Amino acid sequence: SCDALAKGFDVPDVKVCILCRPLRKSLTTHIQQIGRVMRQSPGKDMALVIDHTGNALRFLHDTVDFWANGVDELNEGAEKDRKAREITEKERTELTCLGCKAVLPSSVTCCPGCGRERPPKPSGVSVVGGSTHRLDLSLKPSRRFDYDAHPLLKDKGTAFQSFVAWATARKRGDEAAGRRWAGGIYKGVYGKWPPRTFDVLPHVPELATLDVESFCRREMARYARQRHAA
Repeated sequence: SCDALAKGFDVPDVKVCILCRPLRKSLTTHIQQIGRVMRQSPGKDMALVIDHTGNALRFLHDTVDFWANGVDELNEGAEKDRKAREITEKERTELTCLGCKAVLPSSVTCCPGCGRERPPKPSGVSVVGGSTHRLDLSLKPSRRFDYDAHPLLKDKGTAFQSFVAWATARKRGDEAAGRRWAGGIYKGVYGKWPPRTFDVLPHVPELATLDVESFCRREMARYARQRHAA
């Protein structure tokens, strides 16, 4: 009978256990089988389990938990409905020694059988070469215009009033909100916020022409792209 020595067989000085019966669900049977060589005996300080079945890998995490926390009883019936354990090829590689093929719990850093150091697990982090660049945080315009020749930008005051006219119309007549938006457009164009003296410039709705609208929409789209890239 292949199961004759699995449970209740008590010869304390036995040092070698060879597993030949594959198990899928019964942790209790696995613990009972390897327990045959784990009895204390004078002059015995270790035992060897030679596994031809993969049980040691399939039940590795359960076995470690069993030794760490224990159980109240080893009940064969309690294990019958448990999900079958499966071991993937990746786990088989990570949990066995590259030298002697001993099963290694995840907590050990070297093989207790042959002393071979366990290779570190890949971190999954890719290292990409790069370069360091100095960021210029000065308030300079992000792009340059030919201000003197630009029909809208050659006069800063008129440009700001035009931005206010368009932004206020966009904000349904809310001039305070329009001036805030206009200030942002002005900063994007000239590289700095409008001066305080511009606060008294009047709101001239007639300046919200189609050309002003096209210019402001382009500036808003450019700002959105830069913000997304950042």
